[in-house]
Amino acid sequence: MNIKIVNKKAITRNENFLQSQFWAEVKKRYGWNSLFLQVEEKEETILFLYKRIFKFFYMVYSGRPNLEGFTDKELKELNTFLKKQIKGKILFIRYDLKVVKDFNLKLKKASSDIQVPNTVVIYKNEEENLLAAMKSKTRYNIRLAEKKGVTVREAAIEELDRWYSLYETTAKRDKIAIHSFEYYRDVINLANESGSCAKIYFAEHEGSLLAGIIVLLHGKEAVYLYGASSNEKRNLMPAYKLQWVAISESFKAGAESYDMFGIPASDNPDDPMHGLYRFKTGFGGEIENYLGCYDFTPSPILYSLFRVAERLRTFIFKKVLKR
Repeated sequence: MNIKIVNKKAITRNENFLQSQFWAEVKKRYGWNSLFLQVEEKEETILFLYKRIFKFFYMVYSGRPNLEGFTDKELKELNTFLKKQIKGKILFIRYDLKVVKDFNLKLKKASSDIQVPNTVVIYKNEEENLLAAMKSKTRYNIRLAEKKGVTVREAAIEELDRWYSLYETTAKRDKIAIHSFEYYRDVINLANESGSCAKIYFAEHEGSLLAGIIVLLHGKEAVYLYGASSNEKRNLMPAYKLQWVAISESFKAGAESYDMFGIPASDNPDDPMHGLYRFKTGFGGEIENYLGCYDFTPSPILYSLFRVAERLRTFIFKKVLKR
């Protein structure tokens, strides 16, 4: 195969923001190096992010690359080329795969996924058809929020501190890890500087901020990246009207799909995230299940030791710290 390094400035817009120059710039500010490799025969350019872990090793990650049509031999050739470009020992190359038909690549399933492998995507349609595709309870909650006087507006970047304060409340309530305030500010600013667009939407009632979301418009897709909500006035269903306005505005701005960006694997009432599943799927759309993370391992023995440490870290986070 003909593989070459591509200068960032030469990258044309990739419909997947996780493979974009914009995302490479975001991650660069938080310790990641980036490398774009063009595979001429596949007409694909793939973004690889890498950073040092431990003292002598690197981890490499590629978010949702298009590996459709790659054979195991071709992928190995790509990995070999990649290893020569990184000045250090690679512990593993992690591919966060969307969909690969007839998957038979010699990769090892990772201990954990980075992007949630299940999501629901709403595709552009007439407004009345979008409403008709929703579950009746979702339509009811949108109308309830409107009836009770919940308003939704696009907020300025200068109001991001209000959103972040609400996000901290959400993180404490739902026991989730979040980034620093600067991280979300950088995501928004770098998206807007790159020609994409990141918008903040607020749902308010009588002057109180009840919920806020950040939505990315990149190419023909809109992605619901981050959401925050107050502990107060939850009975007014502000999140429902907030999402409905964001979906409608995204389609008016030219998006052809709206990705809810992560749902639990199934509609299981015993799942602690069951409420999130019902909320996101209530807006209609199509449930999409991806493969998740798979690793290429140059050093199987060292990688096995890393997997033990990775599982222990996940256990401590989920079973100890979150409690």
